[in-house]
Amino acid sequence: MRPYLFENMAKLGFFLFCRSTQCLEEKNAVGLAHCLTLMAHTQAGVRDAYLLRAIHQAGGLRRCFAAVGKLNISTRLLISIFWGAQGLAGKGMVFGLIGRGLHFCLNILRAISRLMGGSQTWMLPQRASCSVSSLQPAGKNDKRPIAVTRAMGGIGDILMMTPGLKALRRKYPDREIHFVVPKAFHPLLAHNPDIVLKDINAEGLHQEDYSVLYNLTECPASRVESASLPRVKKNRIDIFSTAMGIRRRLQSRLGHKPVYVVTEDEKAWARNFFAEHNLTPGQCIAVQPYAEDSYRNYPHMEELVRRLAETQPVLLFHGAPLLGFNHQQVFKIDSYPLRQAIALLALCKMLIAVDSSFVHVAAALEKKTVALFGPINGAVRTKHYPNCTVLHGYVEAGCSACWRNQVIMCGKTGSVQSHCLDCIRVEDVLRRI
Repeated sequence: MRPYLFENMAKLGFFLFCRSTQCLEEKNAVGLAHCLTLMAHTQAGVRDAYLLRAIHQAGGLRRCFAAVGKLNISTRLLISIFWGAQGLAGKGMVFGLIGRGLHFCLNILRAISRLMGGSQTWMLPQRASCSVSSLQPAGKNDKRPIAVTRAMGGIGDILMMTPGLKALRRKYPDREIHFVVPKAFHPLLAHNPDIVLKDINAEGLHQEDYSVLYNLTECPASRVESASLPRVKKNRIDIFSTAMGIRRRLQSRLGHKPVYVVTEDEKAWARNFFAEHNLTPGQCIAVQPYAEDSYRNYPHMEELVRRLAETQPVLLFHGAPLLGFNHQQVFKIDSYPLRQAIALLALCKMLIAVDSSFVHVAAALEKKTVALFGPINGAVRTKHYPNCTVLHGYVEAGCSACWRNQVIMCGKTGSVQSHCLDCIRVEDVLRRI
C-alpha cells in the first residue's frame, strides 16, 4: 500500500516478488497487477530480475497476463518488451547483445524519467477494489493536489527541497502541494506557505486523490552524485527541483534560497532569551560544532570556540547535551526545541558550522556563514548560498573531495576522522570570520 516508504529498490523488488507469488496463489488479480506495475516502472523488478522471476512463477507471459486481467496498457507493453529482451538474451551472441542492450536502454530511460520529474502516480494503490486502470496524464483542468513524498533524510535535505516546492506551487497555483514526510520534520516546515504537510507514516495515499506524485524517497540527489563521483558538479537544490518537474529557468527566477519562517512569537521569545542573558542581538557568534556523522566533524572545534569566546559571546548549538566548551562567554543551546534554537540563530551575527543542517538554515535566514567542509565539496553543496564562505583542507592534505561517507574510512587516517578537516588551521578559520 505504501511503496514510497522504500529507499532501497532492491528491497522493494524482493518484497514485490514475494507479494506477487502470494497473489498468484490466492488468485488476487488486483494485488498482482499492482506488484507488476511497480516492478516494471520502478526498476525494482527489472534491475534485480524480480519481475522476470514473477513472470516465470506465473508460467510465462501469457499466463501472467491472464492471471492479472486488466492492466495498464503502458505497463503491459513495458513488461512484454522486458520479457522479449530476456528471450533474445538466450539466442546467441548477436541476439543476446540486442536483448541486453534493449534491457539496458529501457532501464536508463526509466531512471532519467524519474530524475527529470516524471509523475509516479502509478506507485499509489487505488482505493476501490478493482483492477489497475489506465492512468491518463493530469490535464490542465485537473485541480487535484500534487504529492511529494520523502520517507527519510536529514534536515539539510528537507530544507534543500523547499525551493523546488516553492516553484511547484508557483507552477500550479490552483493546486495544493502536499509534502508527505515523517512527523519529525513537521516543526521544521511549519508556517511554510507553499505546502500542506502530511505524515508519511500515518496516512495512505491513493491514485484517485492526486494528479501527480513525485517520490523523493529513492533519493535523486544520491543517485546523481553516485553516478558522477568524484567530480560531482550539480547542487542538491537543483537535483531535487528537477526531480519535481521544475525547469531551470523557473527555479532561477524564483531563487534557490531554502524556505524557513520564524514566527513573531518565536522572535519575541528569542529577544527575551537574549535580554535574560545580557546578550545583544547581532553581536553573538553562533556555532554548530558537530554534524550527525562524525566524519564531518572538525577536530579543532573546541579550540576555535575558546578563541572566539575570548572576544565575543558564542551560542553553541547541538541536539544533545554538550560536554566541554566551558567558558564564561559560551552559552550552550543543547536542550531547546529546534524552532526555538533557530529563532536564537536568527538573532546572531553569523554562523560557524561544520557540514551540517544549520548551514542550510542559515541560508534560509540569510545569515553570513563560515562552513567547514571535509570529504564533501562544499563549493558544490553551498553553490546557491551567497552569504556562505567554505573552508576546505584539500591543499594542505594533498587530496580533493572524495565524497566518502560514514562507513568508508579515510585513506590517510585509516579511521572515520577526515584528514582534510584536521588540516584546516584555527588561524585560517578566524581570519575568514
